[in-house]
Amino acid sequence: MRTIVWTYQASQSREHDSFAPLGHLHGKWIEDPQEKLRLLVAPQQQIEFAAKGESVWLRFKKGDWPMPADDLELKHGVILLHHDKSMIRGYELIPQAVNVLDYSSSDASRYREMLQDVKDIRSRESLVQIAGKWIGVYAEAGKHYMLRQVRHTALNLFLTLCIDIRSIQNLWHKRESSRLKKLLDQLAQSWQVPLSFSRSPYAQLIRFWYVLAGQKVHWEKIGLTPPADVFLPREKWYKPEKDLYSWLLAYRGHAMPPEEGAWEQLVDLSGLVQVGEKFTKKKTSCIANFVGALELLVKSPDPHIWLRDLDALAGRKHKGTPLTFLWYLLALAETNQIPVAALQKKKFSYDHLHQELARLTGMNSGIVIDDFWGWVNALNAMFDELHQAI
Repeated sequence: MRTIVWTYQASQSREHDSFAPLGHLHGKWIEDPQEKLRLLVAPQQQIEFAAKGESVWLRFKKGDWPMPADDLELKHGVILLHHDKSMIRGYELIPQAVNVLDYSSSDASRYREMLQDVKDIRSRESLVQIAGKWIGVYAEAGKHYMLRQVRHTALNLFLTLCIDIRSIQNLWHKRESSRLKKLLDQLAQSWQVPLSFSRSPYAQLIRFWYVLAGQKVHWEKIGLTPPADVFLPREKWYKPEKDLYSWLLAYRGHAMPPEEGAWEQLVDLSGLVQVGEKFTKKKTSCIANFVGALELLVKSPDPHIWLRDLDALAGRKHKGTPLTFLWYLLALAETNQIPVAALQKKKFSYDHLHQELARLTGMNSGIVIDDFWGWVNALNAMFDELHQAI
């Protein structure tokens, strides 16, 4: 028989308004032999988790509503449906055998629908039915929770950089030299610290690689060390952190081949190459070359020379946006599998560089990401596809 404990935060007015009318059912075990379950509804303020001997128990406390006299042992078959379990004292003791489902006001329409369903409950039977419905909804949503967490971590790494790039280009376009110099000096200073502490573009990309594949990246082979300040989600508080690839393996139950749709595209966009279950850096990666070049530009003695030369090389489409043109140049190199070093082997005049770029542009038929912001949007789209696939 399954044992369900459904709690709510009485301090949340919307939850209180929905659950309070069920006060006559609070703290009472409702059993349904047909569904093979028993159910208890309680405000979170009147429960806590505590160790007793070798077991962990759910302990009921006195409060506004009567509660069962006996504590509940947490073991296999127990399902806890909570609004943020971390708000409950002793939550870190919850054993692995217990199925913990969290709901939140950030669930938006799903959260509102659940509270409306609770408001509409008129009997014990409908309470059991509604509880079963939302246990099912949040059990299904739970497998996407970790993907959302990883996605949030990954995309947050690049939000500040998106703003910085736009600011550089806007100030360059407006010819506001003093403000541009001040911004570039500030960025150069903040990016000068050692890689493990830096929030520079390349350091953030390394953190993203760790989010994607963790220790499965050949860190030594590419001459890097894994970042120590990236905290990945855990299935349980006492379990090890998992990178995105490990989570996807857990969902799928088998290794994903490199050609696996959205995952393959996400790895490719990130500048990595997957070989079996290991990952290494792609030789002609646009994103890796871009963040590296951007750092060189900002840290150079005179970044304005870089911006001036890029703007001079840019065609009509990219005039006034030198960093967008830098992306375009590196995207051409990646699309045509040309190492960036090949463009630096001899010193070109602007005329010769224009000819070389025209030749590369003629070869190109596959550039679909126009700039760094487009790259971030493409990552977001791949996360959406992965969400749909699992």
